Amino acid sequence: MEPKQIMVQAFATPVFTWQFADRAELNARVAESVRRLARAGRSHDENRAHQGGFYTPGALFDDPPPEIVEVRSLMRDGVRRYMEVVARTGYGRIRAIPDGWIHLQGWAALTRERDYQPPHVHAGSNMSCIYYVEVPDKPDPQGAIDLMNPLPAQEMTFIPGGQTTHCRVTPRPGMLLIFPAYVSHIVHPFFGAGERICIVANAMIKPPA
Repeated sequence: MEPKQIMVQAFATPVFTWQFADRAELNARVAESVRRLARAGRSHDENRAHQGGFYTPGALFDDPPPEIVEVRSLMRDGVRRYMEVVARTGYGRIRAIPDGWIHLQGWAALTRERDYQPPHVHAGSNMSCIYYVEVPDKPDPQGAIDLMNPLPAQEMTFIPGGQTTHCRVTPRPGMLLIFPAYVSHIVHPFFGAGERICIVANAMIKPPA
């Protein structure tokens, strides 16, 4: 008889990507909305990690136009699925999260050539969400986001030849990315023509008071 085997991913970092294939029309409307905001006002740079680019204040979801409402809905569904998948691994909460417990604080980002983000985290939230609207086609790692390993000791040993320093995600239009807010991450610059537009949100799970 084979012995019973159990392996637990005790310190796993769940990174979720959801690629939508039919959001071109939505992306076009969102891109125009963000460009309109960029033409109308200055970037909100206070307490932000970015270097260059245009960023709205973190109140994008408070009274949004229809296209932003759709993105907010995609993110809310994504957070719910993320929690369900994590629960199925046997790690963390098993009970479903009521919709009223999911709170999203969102903003828009528009970046151009040579704009980038140094290492940072999204303090005060549970999950970070990014929906990519428009991404210029550039060679790796231009425009990519690197999620840094929160367990630096893994750089010393573990499986030879394995990637232990970071998880690189290459954005595509229509991709939703969700990861724990404590994970430090950087965004590489790109070079040449194009604009990178995304909707970003902090997700907080808060039961009613």
